[in-house]
Amino acid sequence: MIKVIIFDMGSVVYRTDWDKLNKQFKDKFGFDIRLFNNEKLIEIYNNTNIGKATMKDMAIFLGHEKDADEIAEYYRKFYFNSKIINKDMLKVINNLKKEYPIYVITDTNKEHYESNKENGIFSNFKKIFASHELGRRKEDISVFRDVIKEIKFKPEEVLFIDDHLPNIENAKEVGLKTIHYKDFPKMDKFNEELKKILREDLPFRKNCEGYLVFGDNLIGRDTEYGYIDFPGGGVEDGEDLKEALKREAFEEAGVILEGELKEVGNIKTIWSDDWAKNEKQKKRFDKYQGDDMHFFIGKVKKLVNSSGDNEENGWDLNERLMPIKKAIEIIESYKPFPKELDEYYKFKLKILRSLL
Repeated sequence: MIKVIIFDMGSVVYRTDWDKLNKQFKDKFGFDIRLFNNEKLIEIYNNTNIGKATMKDMAIFLGHEKDADEIAEYYRKFYFNSKIINKDMLKVINNLKKEYPIYVITDTNKEHYESNKENGIFSNFKKIFASHELGRRKEDISVFRDVIKEIKFKPEEVLFIDDHLPNIENAKEVGLKTIHYKDFPKMDKFNEELKKILREDLPFRKNCEGYLVFGDNLIGRDTEYGYIDFPGGGVEDGEDLKEALKREAFEEAGVILEGELKEVGNIKTIWSDDWAKNEKQKKRFDKYQGDDMHFFIGKVKKLVNSSGDNEENGWDLNERLMPIKKAIEIIESYKPFPKELDEYYKFKLKILRSLL
């Protein structure tokens, strides 16, 4: 289960408009700060990201030793103003913060780090792991091992989001779950992938459902909402499945069982995005990814008044018996079955036919 999320910054939370920043420098200082193919300048810049050089060193290399301090300060000041902020990503992060601790691992230098910090963008995160302080970039796989050790989570509990594939591959090798975000600033694909990963880690809601025979009938009612209601429901924490079904059958339909229940199988179904139709179901949807339904058959000894609230749990006692053949006909009428319920409905039919 995902318990913590780590973001990259560049091309995920923001993207730097280097052309805009370069124009500011050319207008003020008369030189181009873009690296192009100058190998030595690239080397110095890369060293700034691991704390072995500064932007002042770059200015000196470019022949501006006299103005190096002013250039470095100007760069730090205007770096943030040259950013394109992914506001939609920040909204996602602020929502995630309500449920998960959110960290950052970013390849950055001191000037970039200080600029981001001063402008408040780091306030969205619990802690920033910056390469210029770590002395390593994310291309060094030890960064991921050391970070998860410090934050005290297992690799499989961590989701890492980055735009750079080699970083994603390193994270995967350590055991982290990942999202390779490539569509800055678009969010549709990312949101779908994020939702899928987080929902995959949600538990299933354990349920029981009984096919309880009483003479030539079975206990069930046609809800006229597109499904037949059989006795059963959610299993409480620590509750035995059979005991849960006995409780539900008595509360809902006044069923007193004869002999023991027999479990005949179980199926897990994942709820679709439009599954929740009311507030109760919406809360359940946020907590679980679907149903873990356990099916039982049994024999009814007698029927009494139900103990449930007729508005919610108690059934109309005159409508609790249904011929088995009618139940089959009703379920057959649902065809074609929704994809996510196809296995579920087919298994119900298999059980009902076995009772004939």
